[in-house]
Amino acid sequence: RGVNFEREMIGTGPFKLGSWDRSSGAVLPRHDQYWRSGQPYLDKIQLFYNLDAAASIAAFAARKNDVVKVADKAQFEAIKATNPDVRGDTFTGQISDPLIMKVDRPPFNDVRVRRAMHLGLDRQEMINTLTFGLGSMDPPGANAARKGGWVMSQDELKKLPGFNPATKQQDIAEAKRLLAEGGHPNGLSATFMFNSGVTRRRGEAEMIAAQLAKIGIQLKLDPKETGVATKAEQDGDYAMTFGQHDWAPEPDWSNWLHSKGTLAKSGINDPELDRLIDDQYRELDEPKRKQLWLSIQKLLLDKLYTIPTIASVYFIGYQPYVHGWGDIRAGQAVNMTWEKTWMEAGKAPQR
Repeated sequence: RGVNFEREMIGTGPFKLGSWDRSSGAVLPRHDQYWRSGQPYLDKIQLFYNLDAAASIAAFAARKNDVVKVADKAQFEAIKATNPDVRGDTFTGQISDPLIMKVDRPPFNDVRVRRAMHLGLDRQEMINTLTFGLGSMDPPGANAARKGGWVMSQDELKKLPGFNPATKQQDIAEAKRLLAEGGHPNGLSATFMFNSGVTRRRGEAEMIAAQLAKIGIQLKLDPKETGVATKAEQDGDYAMTFGQHDWAPEPDWSNWLHSKGTLAKSGINDPELDRLIDDQYRELDEPKRKQLWLSIQKLLLDKLYTIPTIASVYFIGYQPYVHGWGDIRAGQAVNMTWEKTWMEAGKAPQR
């Protein structure tokens, strides 16, 4: 009998899928046949979906939930204000928000315009303002959470034009020169569509618009609710928008950047990029595969089919009676050590 992965789950993890609703959440009861003897310690885990930040914080303050994730330091401080005993952790988000443009249409079909935009972005200002100094600069086509030699390091990036905070004024001057050379001595205008359902993107879009205005690029912000924005991305109905590069970027490369990708609507058609994306899938030798990844990043830094921004930072708050829960540093917010989590008897509320 075939398995319907839309409705059935097969695995060897510490918890089973008891119930699931795409709009409200899931209940995960203990897996009694878990291969690690004596674990997990909890009887079940209940997940809540689609709560906005205010509802999550209010529920946490009332101890109706035990662990909460927020995407803003101010929200985390609000949690601490309601519960001074709360413990917490921070980690780099696994999904990045690069800029994707229609590179087969004016004005973004001119690499000089794309390079001017890259130089005009002040990523250190974005880190300082949007992540309270805790974020990282994303490599081209990749996510800064990835470690182990797979992506260009922060030290390497900060030596390069566009990333180096110490040379930002020179970057701005060069960006204006490139725009003039490309036939835009008085600047240019474009519409920037983005998904307003992803809360971090409004702040990112507003800062990007303010920074690019300094080199003469005027962006009209066009926020759309999730369903409309998703359809626009799928149809290619945009001049400029946010793309996506995950901690494991291969699917995003294949979807967004490969000429045959399902989301390849920005006009990228680069045989060398296609070859590198295909080759890294086939390469089983890890050092060689890392070199292919780095080659993709260097090509994207030259062509700038996608313009990197920054990796966001997320905050996890734990009630004081929760122990053993922790990000395993895989770069994913939900990848926690659930099998080792336990709660103090007599202190955790009975539900």
